[in-house]
Amino acid sequence: MEDKSSSKKSKNIEEKLKEMDSSKIHAGHRERMRKRFDESGFDGWSEHEVLEFMLFYARPRINMNNIAHTIMFNSANSMSRMFELAESGALGKLNDIGSGTVNFLRYLKAFINYYHSNVLRGKSVQMTRNNFKEVLEYIDFPTDSEDLFAICLNRRMVIKYVASVAETAGETYASTRPDRIIKIATAVNADFVVLVHNHPSGNTEPSYDDIYLTEYMDNKLSAVGIFLVDHFIVCGDEVVSIKMMLQEEEDGKRDSK
Repeated sequence: MEDKSSSKKSKNIEEKLKEMDSSKIHAGHRERMRKRFDESGFDGWSEHEVLEFMLFYARPRINMNNIAHTIMFNSANSMSRMFELAESGALGKLNDIGSGTVNFLRYLKAFINYYHSNVLRGKSVQMTRNNFKEVLEYIDFPTDSEDLFAICLNRRMVIKYVASVAETAGETYASTRPDRIIKIATAVNADFVVLVHNHPSGNTEPSYDDIYLTEYMDNKLSAVGIFLVDHFIVCGDEVVSIKMMLQEEEDGKRDSK
């Protein structure tokens, strides 16, 4: 009769051998992806491949392929949506998506924001209406959904900080908490703030919510001594000033009286 302890040891050895084989397969796969990145960056990669590659460094001993597929499927293949779900905690409710993965994505988004701000601060960009489009080149708008950014400036209109402030977003909307914008602006001692969001739908017309947010933030920022320069809509190569549009409407009403 086989000794139970020796049978248990045998099973443990088999399981360890399987883990070692699996680890070798994953290691080979990761090495191939690293080589591919070194040759061409992320050019030609699908969303889940990019995510899988980045997650290698969050969970180095786990096969991230299925996890990356699950995350992107539940994020409608949208990176911006993925970051929103990570921020809200919704990703952590999915099967097999651990807190380590969710936190890594949250930290990654914050790092991206910090990077863009650092690039602009390093250039000491003095923002004007003439160079505004050049500044926008450093802001990474998603192509499949709206995103809202707050650009914080000092009294000489030099950029101090840039942050994505959208809480939820889709192809035709991006919502935020006004107190978050105020918190960021006051934390970096901003004198001026520019809000800017994109319209991937191709429609340059501001929505009711766009106009409401502009007027609301104008009042709220003014109450803490910060001036809202403008709220811009970016649509392809077009840039629309909501404040200028509102001013023109106001002037039209006065002229018609």
